[in-house]
This record gives sequence, C-alpha cells and structure tokens, in this order.
Amino acid sequence: PTQYSMQLKIDHMVYDMVRKENGVYTLTLEGNYHGAPYLFLINGVLGTTDPYAKASLPNRSASVVVDFQQLKLEISPIEVSKVPIIMEANVRDFSMDPEVPFKNRGKFLGMLESYEEYGMAHIIDLGITHLQIMPVNDFQTVDELNPFENYNWGYDPMQYMALEGSYSSDVNKPMQVLEDFAKMVNGYHEAGIGINIDVVFNHVYEVEPHPFNLLVPYYYFRYDEDYNLSNGSFCGNEIASEMKMTRKYIVETIMYFVNTFKIDGFRFDLMGLMDILTMNLIKKTVASVNPNIMLYGEGWKMPTVLPDNQQAHMYNNKWM
Repeated sequence: PTQYSMQLKIDHMVYDMVRKENGVYTLTLEGNYHGAPYLFLINGVLGTTDPYAKASLPNRSASVVVDFQQLKLEISPIEVSKVPIIMEANVRDFSMDPEVPFKNRGKFLGMLESYEEYGMAHIIDLGITHLQIMPVNDFQTVDELNPFENYNWGYDPMQYMALEGSYSSDVNKPMQVLEDFAKMVNGYHEAGIGINIDVVFNHVYEVEPHPFNLLVPYYYFRYDEDYNLSNGSFCGNEIASEMKMTRKYIVETIMYFVNTFKIDGFRFDLMGLMDILTMNLIKKTVASVNPNIMLYGEGWKMPTVLPDNQQAHMYNNKWM
C-alpha cells in the first residue's frame, strides 16, 4: 500500500498491477502458470520474491507458481493418543554418517532410508511418538546449488512458505522439494510417528532484502522510538507479530503446513518474542482443523520493545 506502482514479471513478461482503493495491488492472468518463475517489481525498478510463494528457484532468485492439483502430495493423517515422546533431528545431519550408505544424504528422502539398525529404522525402534524437525522452510546461509559447502541448522529464515531447496532430491525442479517433503511426512505417519516442525517467526536472516521490508517498509519489523531495529532475538531484528497483516501471515503459514502436509505440531523458536494474541489465534485456528496438533516453544523473556503484557513468554503462560 505504500508503493506508487507494482508490476508482475512472469515468464519474461511484465504486467502492470492495478491499485485498489485499500492499497492492495491486483492482477488476473488467464491460463495455468504452473512452474512459471515470477517476481514483483516495485516502482518499476526493485524486484522481490513473493512472501506467500510456495516454491522458488534455487537461492530465492525467483518465486515459482504452484498448481497443487498437479502434484503428488498424498499424506495419511495420524492421531497420536499416547503421552508424547518427542525427538529432535536435523534433516542434513540425519543421513550424513560416512559409514552408512545413504543414497539421499542431507535430503528429506534420506530420512526415510534404513540400513539395518541405522536411519529411520533406529527412530522407529526408539518408540517415540513425534519427530521434531529443525527448520524446513527456506533459509539463507546454505547455497542450494552447493549444499555441502556451508553448514547451518536453518534458524536464519528468508522464506516461510517455501521449503529449503538444499533438502530436495533435485533442486533444479522447484516442485520436487514439495513432493519429497510430503513423502517424508507420509513415511513417518505410516510408521505411527507424527512430524513436528521448528518454526522461526521471531526474526529473519536479513531485513534489507527481505520481501517484508521491500514491500511495506517499517511495518513487518519492530523498531524503537529512534527507528532502530529492535533486537531481542540477538539476530539483528524482530518480526512484528502483533501487526494485523503479520499475524495473518503467520497464521496462514501455519495452516498451509497443516492443510497441505498434515503437520502434527509446531515448536516456536524464541516464542517469547511473539505476542500472546497471535499465539492464541494460532491455537484456535489449528484446533478447528485438528485439536491434537501440538504447540510449544521457547518461553524465554527477551529484551524487546513489545510491551511485557503482550509477550508470549513463560511468565505470561496463564494468558495462553
């Protein structure tokens, strides 16, 4: 709403978007653009990816249109009635043991492989009810085209709805990571194990090039009275979850993973930096679909500009 013009660049064509009275830019194109890369052009110059994109080219070079009717994402839902026993794992680390002949090292599909007592067989043998996966959404510090050159657990998000390309069995096919992730979730569901994912809604890796900042500056992040970025995350910034459209985005991201991938739980990184109203709205919204979905997170009280009575930290748990 603060930009004076917006354009859509898709399939090497550029189209002017129309600004409605409420500040929303819109454009309708005829046809099926499944697989087409696209960017938004701000004021005719600055290009940005779509924060709502479900797929992207490697290293966020462009967003990609997804027609989910053309994908194979069959996932069996499960209902875990036992007292939860949660194990945490990292996708990359899971299949990197050099003494075990994993075929899909560091990938979602690698988490389905078993070699005698190693791999998935070992997880099943432990008797856990839920496998908590470190962040699976797109993060910055691993080159998706050369995934073993750098290492990171994934707590430096840049895209929230798009999955991390370095975990794909073919990063050059943007839809492949969606199908791989669905296969992984389904495999564990068939083994009676729920999949919880770690979500990092407290900060992004870098504010300046992020779509939130480019599309609506000073809205999606918290600032002090001198317009310095609030840094309760100690990562340079905080996402302003209390803002209406930020809250809407977070809830819709959670519901995307629930509805599309049948995710069984969410672990919120630095949940104390999120606001109470957002957390309660997430709880209410996911419960309307599946009351068994688990919600939990780090309850630390962090040095943020968000008023204390709004913070979703452990000392305010009675309000959640």
